[in-house]
Amino acid sequence: MFWVIFGVILILIAVGLFITYPVQIAQNKRRTGECEAWVTELRTRRQRRGFTYFADLTYEVDGQTTQLKNVRCPILPKDNRCTVRFNPSKPKDAHVAEFRSDPKYILYAALICLGVGLVMLVGGSVSLK
Repeated sequence: MFWVIFGVILILIAVGLFITYPVQIAQNKRRTGECEAWVTELRTRRQRRGFTYFADLTYEVDGQTTQLKNVRCPILPKDNRCTVRFNPSKPKDAHVAEFRSDPKYILYAALICLGVGLVMLVGGSVSLK
């Protein structure tokens, strides 16, 4: 029974990842502009496995200053600067380039979760009979 439940959970995680994948692809296509941002405020939160940093970033697009607030940073930004990718028609639609992985890794994780989940689901179902 445990394998069946765990298999279903992995399949649900895979479905969530499959939904996230095209969203990230679309965001990356929209966010073609790139500029340097600087950290205006940095907060630290201690967790079991080290620290997590939250930063407020400021960047300038076409002479207009824009901010990203409460950006989760897995590492400290080097020299209090980082690269921001933004949508040129809507500069507030942005993400930090250094903290964003390639969307293909989301697809790989989804395929692995789906495969393992199906194996567990089928294997657990067969053992129940």
